[in-house]
Amino acid sequence: MQTALKELPVFENEIKNDPLKLLEHIDLLIHIPMRALYPQLGLIETFTKLINMRQDEKEDILTYMERFKGERQVLKSLNGSEILEAFTKNTPEYKKLGSDSKAQTQM
Repeated sequence: MQTALKELPVFENEIKNDPLKLLEHIDLLIHIPMRALYPQLGLIETFTKLINMRQDEKEDILTYMERFKGERQVLKSLNGSEILEAFTKNTPEYKKLGSDSKAQTQM
């Protein structure tokens, strides 16, 4: 919370020495999720959640797959359907293929 307050552009001029303004801004920050302040945070959290997803001990495979597909859909809605396309195009293996579009498609 302190970091979020200090990052506000009006911190030095208005908030630092005025307790009432400080409380007003704290109230605003409490009601605004961090994802609204930092849009990239939502994408990072969703990516992390998908990568770290594990099947629970008593969870059957179909339920786990539904959960996984749901998380994948959330990530696709935030980032688009080509999640790792740019990463793949920058790999040395992809670049070695040159203009061979058939081989690039297979990769």
